[in-house]
Amino acid sequence: TPVACFAASHLHPQGMGSEQSWSLAQSSCFGEITHSPFSLTVNSKAEVRFHLASADWIPEDVRQKIAVMHKNKISKSGDLIINSEVSRYQMRNRADCLQKIRDMILEATEKPQVKRKETSEMLIARVEKMNRERLRQKKLRSAIKQDRSVDFD
Repeated sequence: TPVACFAASHLHPQGMGSEQSWSLAQSSCFGEITHSPFSLTVNSKAEVRFHLASADWIPEDVRQKIAVMHKNKISKSGDLIINSEVSRYQMRNRADCLQKIRDMILEATEKPQVKRKETSEMLIARVEKMNRERLRQKKLRSAIKQDRSVDFD
């Protein structure tokens, strides 16, 4: 498979420096076989893979989070495999693969929002108020229906 080098600043969102480079293994193969003659003649599918554990351009905690979040995209040898066949052009599919890697890194670097105790208390109070209002409306509808009934005694 052909190997191309890219600068980490183009891929990593914090830009770890353009002098630092690393290699990605890229390969191409036929896209998903459809009934169009185009899919059988052009290598349009792109695959980008790299060894996640040895990717020192990604911080260790981010690598571990990516490994947990995307464990189904990691091979037995530890390679993170990204595929793309959204376009009929291989360069666009490679660019899409790199964008997917950027998105994975961004997703893994985001800190989870911590719910404040006040916020959860407000949510509980809001649900209780909604339940009280629902029961009040139910009693009103019941009273209206009771008033409609006619006794023949």
